[in-house]
Amino acid sequence: MCVGSRKTTAWVVFVFKRVPFLLRKSIFCTSAACYTVFMRSKKISLIIILVVCICVAIALIAFRSSAPRETIPDVVVSDESEVALVEEYLRANIRTDAPEAPVLGGTWYVTDVVVNTATKTGSVSYEDGHIMGSALFSYKLRGGSVVIETMEKIESRGE
Repeated sequence: MCVGSRKTTAWVVFVFKRVPFLLRKSIFCTSAACYTVFMRSKKISLIIILVVCICVAIALIAFRSSAPRETIPDVVVSDESEVALVEEYLRANIRTDAPEAPVLGGTWYVTDVVVNTATKTGSVSYEDGHIMGSALFSYKLRGGSVVIETMEKIESRGE
């Protein structure tokens, strides 16, 4: 608390009658130092509130980004079962996945499949009873099923 003369005391009484209640609790003296302390504490309070709000926002963002997302997990399969899975898929879907149309009302069926599980690629040979075709393909396993990404026809030497 600041201590002053009679003149200061009279001025403090005058100020207290006119200063709002919120300011009265911290002003017991008239010196500039007392007013500065009050203003600094007010600024510090605002800074603390701002820092707390920023920390809460950062925590919420971190929590949301670390929450598990729903994705289809990749299924780990052995090489032999992966080859069998790809071959089974191609045999069942060559009619729609073949890069060319069959002729004379024929229907494609697979005659040979070679799969490289390390590179997720392979080759497939197929025919419709009239003509034969071959294609190179790449695939992925998603959720235990095969997804053919690319399939390109291999041109034969006679064409």
